[in-house]
Amino acid sequence: MILGIYLVIPFVAKALKNVRFLDVALPLLIAFGAFSIVPIFNALAGEVVSFFPDANLTINVAFLGGLYGMLMIIGHYAGKEDLLKKVPTFIFVLTFIISFAFNSLGARYFYSRELYHSDVFGWYTSPFIIIAAICLFELIKRLPAKDCPKTILLISKGSFAIYLTHNLVLISFNALIQKYEIFNDFNFVVLSIIRFIIPFGVPLLIIAIANKLPFKKNKKLK
Repeated sequence: MILGIYLVIPFVAKALKNVRFLDVALPLLIAFGAFSIVPIFNALAGEVVSFFPDANLTINVAFLGGLYGMLMIIGHYAGKEDLLKKVPTFIFVLTFIISFAFNSLGARYFYSRELYHSDVFGWYTSPFIIIAAICLFELIKRLPAKDCPKTILLISKGSFAIYLTHNLVLISFNALIQKYEIFNDFNFVVLSIIRFIIPFGVPLLIIAIANKLPFKKNKKLK
């Protein structure tokens, strides 16, 4: 799927250059249902919702980027066409909080039912994570450049490093949770917030330290 992003997304981006959001809204809605909603029902099938059969896509679109490609396309239109500019800021803040809460409750419910085989609430497939990410993207985009916190600028500069390392950091942290009982005393919501912060914090801390090292910076090529 990741390889599909690198190979196909440039062509998709070129094809969508002069295409309006309304022209691709229906395909994106179908993709959202297929990649985000259906996996939740699949995880519940046979466990809670016994009448729901296991559903899978007839055509595998992972080579096109799959879910990641869909998220990039949504981000492209959210930034390009200012689709959400008329929505009040407090709506995004409220929606972000509600989405994060529902995602945490969903994960809590799955663990209480011992549905450990599914990560639908802990991965990009979660509809609540996608909605929260869109809200956060719009909130950051609305910040004036001069008032933008240094942390946000650092995240922007280190986004590729975060992308490369966040999963490794998260896997390592999850291994620590299983190894040391001290984490058993943490509230589930608090632990979820820590899981959210650490994959960002570790790469950004490394970048911040590297920026302080006395390396001679190369001059820009003319």
